[in-house]
Amino acid sequence: MIGVPFIKDLFSAILAQSKVIDGRFYICPFWGAELNKGNIAEIVSYVQPYLNTTQKYPAALLMPMKEVGNYQYQDDNSTQNAYSYFECNMVFVTNAYVTGQNQVSTPSVGTNQPTHTIPDTWHDMARCAKNFIEVLYNGIMAQGLQSTIFISEKHQQEILEVTDKSNDSVSGVLMRFYIAIARGCTLEDYADNYLTAIQWPSAVDSHPLHLDV
Repeated sequence: MIGVPFIKDLFSAILAQSKVIDGRFYICPFWGAELNKGNIAEIVSYVQPYLNTTQKYPAALLMPMKEVGNYQYQDDNSTQNAYSYFECNMVFVTNAYVTGQNQVSTPSVGTNQPTHTIPDTWHDMARCAKNFIEVLYNGIMAQGLQSTIFISEKHQQEILEVTDKSNDSVSGVLMRFYIAIARGCTLEDYADNYLTAIQWPSAVDSHPLHLDV
């Protein structure tokens, strides 16, 4: 049964090839509070094989996901029941005024003040987010994984601009999209004879109405 570990590995592999993100992809169980950590290693909630420890931003962050499905139909191969849908909220962020190497971003001649703006950063990070989705789609198709995972077209994708977040004052975009994953039919937590091993209770009311309450 695949789920969060597979999603982590898949997204990590894609973002390792991003020219901008350069492998800085993190799962954030605390909804981005991890950005307030001073040490890059403190951000990491899972072992990241593509971790670039030389700089912190630009980065892509996956927030806790909501999974929706009909879990009693794990052995049903129909299109409707075979998949779980995961709501993914990914944040693509960086500092608007300094680069990942802490240099002034697009300095003006003479004053050395940054001319790169927060709206410019929204645009930059939105391009990274949209490119990620396109590469995710192309990779799924090229690897023949569309029966195992696909980007849901039942849900529209959304991008929300974010500004001056966390102690690092990062800006960028939050992108919401949905992926569907085939759950598989293995009952991993029960023995094969579970139907006979379980002591099924009788379908009667074991606590009838009484008045001494």
